[in-house]
Amino acid sequence: MNNNKENLSVRIDSLRHRYLQAKPFISISRARAVTEIYQRYPGMAAIQLRALAFRRACQLAPLVIEDGELIISHPAGRARGGEISPEIAWRWVANELDTMATRAQDPYFISEADKRELREHILPFWQGRSLDEMAETQLRQAGLWAWSHDENICDLTIKTQNGGGDTCPGYDNILLVQGMGGVREQARRSLLALTGISDEEMEKRSFYQAAIDTCDGVIEYAHRYAAYAQQLAERQTDLTRKEELERLAAICLRVPEKPPRNFHEALQSIWFVQSLFILEENQTGISLGRADQYLWPYLAADLSNGVLTEAQAEELICCWMIKMSECMWVCSADTAMYFAGYQPFINLVVGGQKREGGDATNPLSLLFMECSRKLKLYQPGLAVRIHNRTPQHFMRKVVEVIRAGMGFPACHFDDAHIKMMLRKGFDYEDARDYCLMGCVEPQKSGKIYQWTSVGYTTFTAAIELAMNNGKSANGVQVGPATGEINTLTDYDGFELAVKNQLRHIIRQAAHASLMVQKLHRTYAPKPLISCLIEGCVSSGRDVMHGGAEINNGPGLIWTGMADFANSMMVMRELVYRQGTVTAAEMAQALRHNFRGHAELRDQCLNIAKFGNDIEEVDLIARDLIRFTEYEHRQYRMLYGPFTHGTLSISNNTPFGLITGALPSGRLAGQPLADGISPCQQSDTAGPTAIVNSIARINVEEMEIGMVHNFKLMYGMLDTPEGEQGIINLLRSASLLGNAQMQFSYVDNDTLLKAQQDPDAYRNLMIRVAGYSAFFVELSREVQDEIISRTLLRHF
Repeated sequence: MNNNKENLSVRIDSLRHRYLQAKPFISISRARAVTEIYQRYPGMAAIQLRALAFRRACQLAPLVIEDGELIISHPAGRARGGEISPEIAWRWVANELDTMATRAQDPYFISEADKRELREHILPFWQGRSLDEMAETQLRQAGLWAWSHDENICDLTIKTQNGGGDTCPGYDNILLVQGMGGVREQARRSLLALTGISDEEMEKRSFYQAAIDTCDGVIEYAHRYAAYAQQLAERQTDLTRKEELERLAAICLRVPEKPPRNFHEALQSIWFVQSLFILEENQTGISLGRADQYLWPYLAADLSNGVLTEAQAEELICCWMIKMSECMWVCSADTAMYFAGYQPFINLVVGGQKREGGDATNPLSLLFMECSRKLKLYQPGLAVRIHNRTPQHFMRKVVEVIRAGMGFPACHFDDAHIKMMLRKGFDYEDARDYCLMGCVEPQKSGKIYQWTSVGYTTFTAAIELAMNNGKSANGVQVGPATGEINTLTDYDGFELAVKNQLRHIIRQAAHASLMVQKLHRTYAPKPLISCLIEGCVSSGRDVMHGGAEINNGPGLIWTGMADFANSMMVMRELVYRQGTVTAAEMAQALRHNFRGHAELRDQCLNIAKFGNDIEEVDLIARDLIRFTEYEHRQYRMLYGPFTHGTLSISNNTPFGLITGALPSGRLAGQPLADGISPCQQSDTAGPTAIVNSIARINVEEMEIGMVHNFKLMYGMLDTPEGEQGIINLLRSASLLGNAQMQFSYVDNDTLLKAQQDPDAYRNLMIRVAGYSAFFVELSREVQDEIISRTLLRHF
C-alpha cells in the first residue's frame, strides 16, 4: 500500500510515517518538577510556585531531535506524549494507573518505572493539596456534587481535572514582535518600578517575578536545544544534515528569545512556545490564530530574496504541522468519552478579511490548506473564514480539501462571527481580525482570556426534569418542583415548567463555574499564557486575576438543541394541540422507552423535525437559544459575563447514554444531536433546508461558538457540478447569516470496514464534531454515532 500518494518529500514522508507509528503515552517529567518545587518552597505565592515549577520542567525536559526534523522540540521526549498536573488532579491518575493503557477511549502507555515513581514518591505528596479535591469539597458544601456528579446533569471535570487552556496566545502581537526576551525585559522594568509595600504591589511583585522566571524557562529550554543541536552537528557525518543541525542551533539561540528574522525562525519560535504549554499545565485548546496573516510577511520576504524556494517553504510548513500533531492532552477515562480522539484542539485559521476590511486571502492561505490536505493529520485543526467577497479560487481550494475526506476545513462565516466578537466587547477592527480557538470558538489572539466552559450539559435534561416534577431518573430532586405532569394542562404551562428547569440548570452551572474559576485563580495562576496576552504584563496581573485586555465567560456548553426542539414540537402538536395523548400518558411511554407504545412512537417520529425548513419547529430552537443566552447573562463570573455555546465535542454520545427516551421519538441511550445539527436521520429535505433552518436562529447569541456537521455522500464533489454545488451552499449559508459548517466526506462502507479491520485504516480521519480524529482511535459508541448521521446525497 502506497502511503505517499501526495508526493510528499522523502523527509516529510519519513517524519509523517514515524508520527503515525507513535503510541500515545504519559511522561512524568513535569510531575517530578512541580513536586520538587512545591516541596522546596512551601508557603511561596502560588504564581511564583507555578513559574518556578515551569522553569524547572524546562530544565528537566528531555532533548530529542529526530533524523530529518527541521522544526524541533517535544518536552515529553517524543511524539504523542503528554504530561500530568498532579497539583490540579492526581486522583484519576492514581485510579487509572493500571487500566489507562487498555481503556476503551484514548488509552495511554505509561512505563512500570514511572507508575512506581508516581505511586511511591509523587502522588502521595499531593493528597489533600490538589485543586480537584478542593473543588469536590466546595461543590459538596454548596449542594452541587449530587447535581453534577451523581445525577449527571452537568459534567464539570474539564476544569476541575485539567488546566485552563482555551486560548489563542499573542504569537502575532507579542511573541513575533518582542520575543520572550522582550517580555522579560518589560516585566523586569515594571518590577524595578514598584517601590511601595501595599497588598496590590506585593501581588504585582509576585506576578512580575513569575513572568521573569517563566520567560527564563522558555529561553533556557531553547538554548539547551541550541547546544544539543550543535553537539549532534559535530558528530554528524552527512554534510547536508550537519548544515541543517548547525542552522537549527543558530535558530535556537535566536528564538524565541528575540524576534524572528525569517520564516524558519518564526515557525520555530512559535513551536517552541506552543510545545511548552504542556509544561505550564495539562491543558488543551492553545491555538495558532491567523497564521497565514502574521507569517506571510516572513515567507514573502524569503521567497523574494531567494532565501527559500516554494518547495522548501512547503517542507518547513509540513514539519511544523507534524509537530502540532505530536501534542497530547491527557485526561481521565470519563473525560475522554466527552472529548474523544486525543485532542489538543490546536486551531489554525486561514482566509477571511483584513482588519480594515477587504479580502485577506494570500498565497500562504492556500499553502496551509495544501499542506493540510497532503499530510492528512488531525492537528492543527484547519479552519477557513468565508465572507461574501471571498474569491472563487479560495473556495475551490476549500472544496479540494473537503474532498480529501479528513473533515477539514471547518468553514466559518464572517458576518455571524463578527457579531459574536462585537458582543464580547471588541471594536470593529479587532472583530474583523477574529481567529478560531480550539474547536470553533471565535477569539482575538493575544487580547482575550475566555474559557470555553467549566461545565457541559444538555437541553433535554430540562424536558426530562419537567416531565418528572424536577426529579432525576433516580428519583432525586435535582430541579425545582414545577408541577406533576398531569397538572401541566396546556403547552404554555409545560413550556414554563421546562424553562424553569433550564433556568435552574443555568443558575447551578453559574455557581459551579464561578467556584472553579476562583479555585484556579487561587491555586493555578497561569504565568506563561499571561506573558502572551495583552494587558497582563502592563497591569501586573495574570489572566486568572483579570489581567487580559478583554475577559469573557466561562461559558456553559449545551448538547441536543435539535432533540429539544423536536420534543417540544411533539408535545405541542400531539399532546396539547391534537390531544392524541395526554401529557401523563406521554410521560409513562417515555419511562417505558416506548415499549408497548410503538404506535405512539411512530406518531412522534412523524411530527415536523428541525432541519427541514419548517418554520414552527425552527422557531422553537430560536427561542431556546435566545432564552438560554439571556439567562446566562444574568450571572457574572470573575471578570466577564456567563455565556454559552453549542459545540458538543463528542459528548452527545455519552450524554445520550444517560438520557432517557424523549417525546421526539428518540429511544433511551441513543446519541443526542451534535451541536446545532439536526438529529440523526431526521433531516430529510436536503442541505439547503438545513441551512434555512439554521438561518432562523440568531446564531450570534451562542457567542462561545457552535458546531454544525454535514455528512456528504462520497463522490458528490467529484464533478464540476458537485464542486459548484457545495460552493453555492457555502455562499448561501454566509449570506443567510449561518455561522459554521463542516463536512465529513467518506462512505459508510469504509467506516464499517475500518471497524472490522482497524489496522488497515489507521490513517483514516473523520470529522467528530468541531474537530477531526483518527476514526479507529474513537470508541465504538462514538464511531457508531458518526455512522448513524444523515448521509446527504444531493445539493
